Amino acid sequence: MFQNLGEAGWKAYPTAAVLRNPLKSTLLGGRPLGTDEPSNRMVKDVLTERNLGCAPPGKRFVADSMLGKLAKWLRALGFDTHYEHLKSPGQLDDFAHRGYRVLTRNRRWGEHPAAVWVTGDDPGEQLRGIVTALAITPEEVRLLCRCLRCNSCLELVTRKQVEGRVPDYIFENCTVFNQCPECRRFYWAGSHPSRMAQWLHTTLGWSLTSEHQGGL
Repeated sequence: MFQNLGEAGWKAYPTAAVLRNPLKSTLLGGRPLGTDEPSNRMVKDVLTERNLGCAPPGKRFVADSMLGKLAKWLRALGFDTHYEHLKSPGQLDDFAHRGYRVLTRNRRWGEHPAAVWVTGDDPGEQLRGIVTALAITPEEVRLLCRCLRCNSCLELVTRKQVEGRVPDYIFENCTVFNQCPECRRFYWAGSHPSRMAQWLHTTLGWSLTSEHQGGL
Protein backbone atom coordinates (compact mmCIF):
# COMPACT_ATOMS: atom_id res chain seq x y z
CA MET A 1 0.00 0.00 0.00
CA PHE A 2 1.30 3.42 -0.88
CA GLN A 3 0.31 6.25 1.40
CA ASN A 4 1.09 9.97 1.46
CA LEU A 5 2.19 10.02 -2.16
CA GLY A 6 1.55 13.74 -2.43
CA GLU A 7 -0.46 15.93 -4.74
CA ALA A 8 2.22 18.03 -6.41
CA GLY A 9 1.58 16.70 -9.91
CA TRP A 10 3.80 17.08 -12.96
CA LYS A 11 4.83 20.65 -12.16
CA ALA A 12 6.70 19.50 -9.06
CA TYR A 13 9.72 18.27 -10.99
CA PRO A 14 12.75 20.57 -11.32
CA THR A 15 12.85 20.35 -15.11
CA ALA A 16 9.12 20.89 -15.46
CA ALA A 17 9.51 23.24 -18.43
CA VAL A 18 10.74 20.26 -20.45
CA LEU A 19 9.27 17.28 -18.64
CA ARG A 20 5.82 18.43 -17.58
CA ASN A 21 3.51 15.60 -18.64
CA PRO A 22 5.53 14.27 -21.59
CA LEU A 23 2.65 11.95 -22.41
CA LYS A 24 0.65 14.93 -23.67
CA SER A 25 2.98 15.27 -26.64
CA THR A 26 2.30 11.74 -27.83
CA LEU A 27 -1.28 12.17 -28.99
CA LEU A 28 -2.36 15.54 -30.33
CA GLY A 29 -6.10 15.85 -30.80
CA GLY A 30 -6.37 12.18 -31.69
CA ARG A 31 -3.57 12.45 -34.25
CA PRO A 32 -0.53 10.14 -34.32
CA LEU A 33 2.60 10.37 -32.22
CA GLY A 34 5.31 12.90 -32.78
CA THR A 35 5.69 16.21 -34.48
CA ASP A 36 9.43 16.80 -34.17
CA GLU A 37 12.41 15.61 -36.14
CA PRO A 38 14.59 13.24 -34.08
CA SER A 39 17.50 15.26 -32.75
CA ASN A 40 19.67 13.11 -30.48
CA ARG A 41 21.55 9.82 -30.58
CA MET A 42 19.10 7.88 -28.45
CA VAL A 43 16.18 8.67 -30.73
CA LYS A 44 18.27 7.99 -33.84
CA ASP A 45 19.20 4.59 -32.42
CA VAL A 46 15.50 3.83 -32.02
CA LEU A 47 14.83 4.57 -35.68
CA THR A 48 15.76 1.14 -36.97
CA GLU A 49 13.85 -1.61 -38.67
CA ARG A 50 14.09 -3.65 -35.46
CA ASN A 51 10.81 -3.96 -33.60
CA LEU A 52 11.31 -5.52 -30.17
CA GLY A 53 7.60 -5.91 -29.50
CA CYS A 54 5.79 -5.30 -26.23
CA ALA A 55 7.04 -5.95 -22.74
CA PRO A 56 7.19 -9.58 -21.55
CA PRO A 57 3.78 -10.87 -20.40
CA GLY A 58 4.97 -11.60 -16.86
CA LYS A 59 3.50 -8.35 -15.51
CA ARG A 60 0.00 -7.40 -16.65
CA PHE A 61 -2.17 -4.76 -15.04
CA VAL A 62 -5.71 -3.51 -14.64
CA ALA A 63 -5.94 0.09 -13.45
CA ASP A 64 -9.21 1.33 -12.03
CA SER A 65 -10.98 4.41 -13.36
CA MET A 66 -9.18 6.73 -10.93
CA LEU A 67 -5.72 5.83 -12.25
CA GLY A 68 -5.89 6.93 -15.88
CA LYS A 69 -2.49 8.67 -15.98
CA LEU A 70 -0.80 5.73 -14.28
CA ALA A 71 -2.39 3.38 -16.83
CA LYS A 72 -1.00 5.47 -19.69
CA TRP A 73 2.49 5.43 -18.21
CA LEU A 74 2.41 1.65 -17.80
CA ARG A 75 1.29 1.34 -21.42
CA ALA A 76 4.06 3.73 -22.44
CA LEU A 77 6.53 1.37 -20.73
CA GLY A 78 5.15 -1.50 -22.80
CA PHE A 79 3.01 -3.29 -20.21
CA ASP A 80 -0.39 -4.78 -21.00
CA THR A 81 -2.58 -2.41 -18.98
CA HIS A 82 -6.37 -2.33 -19.04
CA TYR A 83 -8.29 0.68 -17.79
CA GLU A 84 -11.54 -0.41 -16.15
CA HIS A 85 -14.35 0.79 -13.93
CA LEU A 86 -14.33 -1.88 -11.24
CA LYS A 87 -17.81 -2.62 -9.93
CA SER A 88 -17.68 -6.00 -8.21
CA PRO A 89 -15.31 -8.47 -6.52
CA GLY A 90 -16.12 -10.87 -9.36
CA GLN A 91 -14.29 -8.58 -11.79
CA LEU A 92 -11.18 -8.70 -9.64
CA ASP A 93 -11.43 -12.48 -9.37
CA ASP A 94 -11.67 -12.74 -13.16
CA PHE A 95 -8.68 -10.50 -13.78
CA ALA A 96 -6.67 -12.36 -11.12
CA HIS A 97 -7.50 -15.68 -12.78
CA ARG A 98 -6.16 -14.27 -16.06
CA GLY A 99 -2.89 -13.23 -14.43
CA TYR A 100 -3.48 -9.49 -13.98
CA ARG A 101 -2.56 -7.38 -11.00
CA VAL A 102 -5.28 -4.87 -10.15
CA LEU A 103 -4.15 -1.31 -9.32
CA THR A 104 -6.78 0.61 -7.40
CA ARG A 105 -7.43 3.74 -5.38
CA ASN A 106 -10.43 2.06 -3.75
CA ARG A 107 -9.59 0.79 -0.26
CA ARG A 108 -12.32 -1.85 -0.59
CA TRP A 109 -10.79 -3.40 -3.71
CA GLY A 110 -7.31 -2.95 -2.26
CA GLU A 111 -7.98 -5.78 0.17
CA HIS A 112 -8.25 -8.28 -2.67
CA PRO A 113 -5.22 -10.65 -2.89
CA ALA A 114 -4.56 -9.64 -6.52
CA ALA A 115 -4.86 -5.91 -5.87
CA VAL A 116 -2.34 -3.19 -5.10
CA TRP A 117 -3.84 -0.24 -3.27
CA VAL A 118 -2.45 3.07 -4.53
CA THR A 119 -3.06 6.42 -2.83
CA GLY A 120 -2.04 9.94 -3.75
CA ASP A 121 -2.58 11.98 -6.89
CA ASP A 122 0.90 12.41 -8.38
CA PRO A 123 1.40 9.95 -11.30
CA GLY A 124 5.17 9.99 -10.80
CA GLU A 125 4.90 8.94 -7.18
CA GLN A 126 2.26 6.36 -8.07
CA LEU A 127 4.51 4.88 -10.75
CA ARG A 128 7.50 4.86 -8.41
CA GLY A 129 5.46 3.01 -5.80
CA ILE A 130 4.26 0.39 -8.28
CA VAL A 131 7.77 -0.12 -9.67
CA THR A 132 9.11 -0.65 -6.15
CA ALA A 133 6.30 -2.87 -4.88
CA LEU A 134 6.23 -5.14 -7.93
CA ALA A 135 9.97 -5.11 -8.63
CA ILE A 136 9.67 -3.77 -12.19
CA THR A 137 13.08 -3.37 -13.81
CA PRO A 138 14.30 -1.39 -16.85
CA GLU A 139 15.06 -4.70 -18.58
CA GLU A 140 11.30 -5.34 -18.79
CA VAL A 141 10.58 -2.00 -20.45
CA ARG A 142 9.72 -1.59 -24.15
CA LEU A 143 9.13 2.13 -24.34
CA LEU A 144 6.31 3.28 -26.65
CA CYS A 145 5.53 -0.09 -28.18
CA ARG A 146 1.80 0.13 -27.33
CA CYS A 147 -1.00 2.41 -28.36
CA LEU A 148 -1.72 4.67 -25.38
CA ARG A 149 -5.40 4.71 -26.27
CA CYS A 150 -6.08 1.07 -27.20
CA ASN A 151 -3.36 -0.83 -25.31
CA SER A 152 -2.60 -2.83 -28.47
CA CYS A 153 0.97 -3.59 -29.53
CA LEU A 154 2.03 -1.36 -32.42
CA GLU A 155 2.89 -2.91 -35.76
CA LEU A 156 5.68 -1.81 -38.07
CA VAL A 157 4.41 -0.42 -41.41
CA THR A 158 6.20 0.73 -44.54
CA ARG A 159 6.68 4.34 -45.59
CA LYS A 160 4.54 3.61 -48.63
CA GLN A 161 1.62 2.75 -46.35
CA VAL A 162 1.77 6.14 -44.62
CA GLU A 163 2.46 8.31 -47.68
CA GLY A 164 -0.26 10.95 -47.97
CA ARG A 165 -1.66 9.97 -44.57
CA VAL A 166 0.81 11.85 -42.37
CA PRO A 167 2.06 15.44 -42.69
CA ASP A 168 4.60 15.92 -45.50
CA TYR A 169 7.28 17.17 -43.09
CA ILE A 170 6.93 14.02 -40.97
CA PHE A 171 7.04 11.76 -44.02
CA GLU A 172 10.21 13.42 -45.29
CA ASN A 173 12.06 13.40 -41.97
CA CYS A 174 11.05 10.12 -40.34
CA THR A 175 12.04 6.71 -41.60
CA VAL A 176 10.16 4.31 -39.30
CA PHE A 177 6.42 4.25 -38.74
CA ASN A 178 4.15 2.05 -36.67
CA GLN A 179 0.39 1.64 -36.57
CA CYS A 180 -2.14 0.57 -33.97
CA PRO A 181 -4.09 -2.43 -35.33
CA GLU A 182 -7.19 -1.33 -33.42
CA CYS A 183 -7.65 2.42 -33.91
CA ARG A 184 -5.39 2.52 -37.03
CA ARG A 185 -3.48 5.59 -35.84
CA PHE A 186 0.07 5.99 -37.09
CA TYR A 187 2.96 6.55 -34.71
CA TRP A 188 6.46 7.87 -35.33
CA ALA A 189 9.41 8.95 -33.20
CA GLY A 190 9.60 12.66 -32.51
CA SER A 191 11.24 14.22 -29.48
CA HIS A 192 8.96 12.44 -27.02
CA PRO A 193 11.03 9.22 -26.52
CA SER A 194 13.98 11.23 -25.22
CA ARG A 195 11.72 13.41 -23.04
CA MET A 196 10.05 10.33 -21.60
CA ALA A 197 13.41 8.68 -20.94
CA GLN A 198 14.57 11.86 -19.19
CA TRP A 199 11.39 11.98 -17.11
CA LEU A 200 11.81 8.31 -16.15
CA HIS A 201 15.42 8.98 -15.18
CA THR A 202 14.30 11.86 -12.95
CA THR A 203 11.38 9.90 -11.48
CA LEU A 204 12.77 6.37 -11.21
CA GLY A 205 16.53 6.76 -11.65
CA TRP A 206 16.41 4.64 -14.80
CA SER A 207 18.85 5.20 -17.66
CA LEU A 208 17.07 3.79 -20.69
CA THR A 209 18.91 3.07 -23.93
CA SER A 210 17.78 1.99 -27.39
CA GLU A 211 17.67 -1.60 -26.05
CA HIS A 212 14.61 -0.59 -24.02
CA GLN A 213 12.73 0.80 -27.01
CA GLY A 214 9.85 -0.98 -28.61
CA GLY A 215 7.92 0.14 -31.65
CA LEU A 216 9.54 3.58 -31.99
